[in-house]
Amino acid sequence: MRSGRGPPAGPHRAFNRGSINWIGLATLYRKEIRKVVVAGAGNTAAPAVFVVLVLLVFRFAGAGRDAVWGLPVEQFIAPGLLLMTLAHSAFGHCAETILESKYDGTIVDLLMPPLGPAEVLAGLVAAAATRAFAVTAVAALVVQGLVSLAPAEPLWLLVFAVLAAAMTAALGLLAGIWAERWEHYTAVDVLAALPLIFLSGTFYSVAVLPDLAQGLVRGNPVFYLIDGFRYGVIGQSDADPWFGLAVCGAVTAAVLAWAWRLLAKGTKLKA
Repeated sequence: MRSGRGPPAGPHRAFNRGSINWIGLATLYRKEIRKVVVAGAGNTAAPAVFVVLVLLVFRFAGAGRDAVWGLPVEQFIAPGLLLMTLAHSAFGHCAETILESKYDGTIVDLLMPPLGPAEVLAGLVAAAATRAFAVTAVAALVVQGLVSLAPAEPLWLLVFAVLAAAMTAALGLLAGIWAERWEHYTAVDVLAALPLIFLSGTFYSVAVLPDLAQGLVRGNPVFYLIDGFRYGVIGQSDADPWFGLAVCGAVTAAVLAWAWRLLAKGTKLKA
């Protein structure tokens, strides 16, 4: 006989405050991955083509130029291009998911129980990271035909890739929450993302810049993502990888917390 204290035992899980709805989290993740699969090969092929075209431009335009750190120019910039591909894929996935949900009127599905803000955040970030890793893996395989990329420090490469996916996915969530129209998202992509990319050290070593420009680049967290990822690929970097890890870890934690807070409050999401 039951004592009457607490809910009856059984297979159905109570969605109590502080508990994790693993079924809902997995369902949200599968839903997001299904969208990627339905979108087809274009989502993975286009970034790979872009990376190859940029490398070809640098190969022919940079013929006869001095090597960077004793490496051909295209081998120096390839890791940065791959990391940019990963970051842009993760950012775009989360931003587009939120905006599409707003337009379709399905955003309420993300805000209603039994999914909490932490579960929504985890599901979207995990799906964005999965898409980003798949796109980057395809690009890396294609790039191997032009540049030999054998990771010198695989663990560092993985750590910075995970941080890049988490950070940019959370930033994509913030952009999607803030944007009210697709034009707003495009503005963020052009006016915020592009400057961060060109101040990231993707196409050059920071050591060759004037002091003022070095300060600007070193104040950009994307620089540490790319520099750390490059260290994982070729074993050389402009900054201490441990310092870059500290910076990227702190920024990633901050933007994830910010995204969680906005989801919990329903900022610009609830009618």
